[in-house]
Amino acid sequence: MKNFLSQNLIYLRKKRGLTNSQISQDINIPEKNLVAWELETAVPEVEDVMTLSKYYNVDTSDISNVLLEQEEFKNYKTELLNTAKRPPISFGALGLCCKQRFCSTQNLC
Repeated sequence: MKNFLSQNLIYLRKKRGLTNSQISQDINIPEKNLVAWELETAVPEVEDVMTLSKYYNVDTSDISNVLLEQEEFKNYKTELLNTAKRPPISFGALGLCCKQRFCSTQNLC
């Protein structure tokens, strides 16, 4: 299984408009560690992964095992497809056909 931790850390940080310095101050992890994890020159301890998951409000296993940006896109796409499948609103059923307040043709226009 591919590990997506580095890509996810970069994605989550940029999505929130944060710097590693800000994150370091927020969660009390040295900035050099955050940078090393993003560059894949070091691997965080389990406790650090848990801290990052909590900070970003992401499931602990997802932060390492799922490409979050891709998952977010899939969820967005699914949401759009579900919205597109909804039946259109019938304005005639609302009595708004013919551009009249109440249709006198019983929606036959």
